Amino acid sequence: MPLKDYGVWKATPTSFTVERSDKDPVSPHGHLTFKDGVSSKKLSSAINVKSISSDSRLVYWLIQDFKHPLTAKLKSLSPGFHRLTKDQRDIALDILRSNVVNVQDGSVVPHDLPGDKNDIVDFIQPFFDNAINKKATVYIYGEQYSGKDGLHDVHMNQGSDGKFRSSNGVYQDGSVIVEFADGHWEAFFIAFASQTAETDDKGQPKGPSLGELLGKKAQPGGGNDNPDEGDKEPGDGGEGPSRPSDAVVAIAAALVNPDGPDGGENPEIVYVVNNGPSSVSLKGWTIENQMGNSFAIPASSVLKVQGDKEGFNVKGVPLSNKGGSIILKNAEKQVVDKVSYTKTQASQSGALVYFR
Repeated sequence: MPLKDYGVWKATPTSFTVERSDKDPVSPHGHLTFKDGVSSKKLSSAINVKSISSDSRLVYWLIQDFKHPLTAKLKSLSPGFHRLTKDQRDIALDILRSNVVNVQDGSVVPHDLPGDKNDIVDFIQPFFDNAINKKATVYIYGEQYSGKDGLHDVHMNQGSDGKFRSSNGVYQDGSVIVEFADGHWEAFFIAFASQTAETDDKGQPKGPSLGELLGKKAQPGGGNDNPDEGDKEPGDGGEGPSRPSDAVVAIAAALVNPDGPDGGENPEIVYVVNNGPSSVSLKGWTIENQMGNSFAIPASSVLKVQGDKEGFNVKGVPLSNKGGSIILKNAEKQVVDKVSYTKTQASQSGALVYFR
């Protein structure tokens, strides 16, 4: 098995940061810290958000209602790292063979672009923020560091060519799968666009690359890739997402249906992102729903750099589970961004709704 210490780590996530181009234009990573109640070491995982091959794009699959026999195996694990072999096919992961994704559902994205919901950072940051805020359990697949204090290779580890060919293998793929207290599971799978969509029995590349296979489909940030959403049912929140294309600050995601009863202790949360090159003070800004209820963003809130995100518990601004709109206004009461979501999008308790 090409990866020497492949396995899965059961833990609780504590923080996640991700590098944009200004921090590392060549080989940026996301950095997840976690604790398992077993190790006394400071534990972390490096997650690639850009390829160093000629095609630097990534492919991701975000599944917000992950259902698979694998979850029962993961749930039974004790906290800590569990080394796996390729023969443990009931729990060792293979993105192309374990039936965890439909390959055709993957989205090809670059590392870092101006704007909202058009690069990998825009999707992976809210995914981990939600897991951390909910104190969820994470199952991180990858190769253990030699110092036994974390994991890397948290991505597909087959179908590569060139100097990475020696790392190819089957049933040794990386990923992050999350178990929430309400019983639902989510998963984030990553591959490099240069890796192939098919491999032989040793994980060596066959056929077209994922970038070639998926590059022609509609991608995040490139328009509506859910054509069935063109006809909304009553109560589904109107005509879908809308926003000025050059919005410097935009609504990135929202938790519109938190766990528990409406009006309970678990808050509804709206995440906003800075898409511009400069720091933006949110003093005097508000978040509103379609009924005109308004939440005043704390005056101390500042989005310091491009890609900076912050989530706000919008107390007093109910977000309907039947669909609705969220409006972001600046200190001059001008509409900076407006998004809509459907009843279907809000139906999954505890799951984030992402906006394009």
